Amino acid sequence: LASTVYCDERPLLTHRAAGYERDSGRFVNASPLSMRQPFSAGALCSTVGDLVAWQRGLATHRLISAASAALMSSAAPLGDGSATGYGFGLAVAKLGEHRKIGHGGGINGFLTELDYYPDDSLTVVVLANSESAKPSRLAEDIARLVLGVPPPVVQDLTLGAAELARFAGTYALGPLQVRVFEAAGKLQAQAT
Repeated sequence: LASTVYCDERPLLTHRAAGYERDSGRFVNASPLSMRQPFSAGALCSTVGDLVAWQRGLATHRLISAASAALMSSAAPLGDGSATGYGFGLAVAKLGEHRKIGHGGGINGFLTELDYYPDDSLTVVVLANSESAKPSRLAEDIARLVLGVPPPVVQDLTLGAAELARFAGTYALGPLQVRVFEAAGKLQAQAT
């Protein structure tokens, strides 16, 4: 990995990208953040090429054993036996019929997505230096094109008052509370 370093904010790094956020519809420099705060949860600077090399090292068991790779890329069960969709550090999902293993991340001014399709030997890496970017959506769109998976068909559904009322309520998504309510004949959601 020729271009991956601990992302200390003090030394000059050749070609280091600047991170941006939106403020009143305009891009501004993202708020500074000492890399001592996220530490191992996000304090690396890297490149697309290095991340593809990292993924190859994981997939070919040069970096970890096959047994460890299997634990990372298999959905761990909860105590009741239901699947989590998450292995030891990686999300496990499907895109159409294609197995997908990946993870995204974000830190002030930057968002990322790395998805690996093991049965297709495909790795998609998207690095964005704007908090308003959608790297996971872009990574999925790229994979759909490469793998020939059509986009999902989205249809507007007209629901009657009884159906709207049936879905209204407050839902817990971990610590996040989401209130679903009817407004002007449509369901809307608001998170706390």
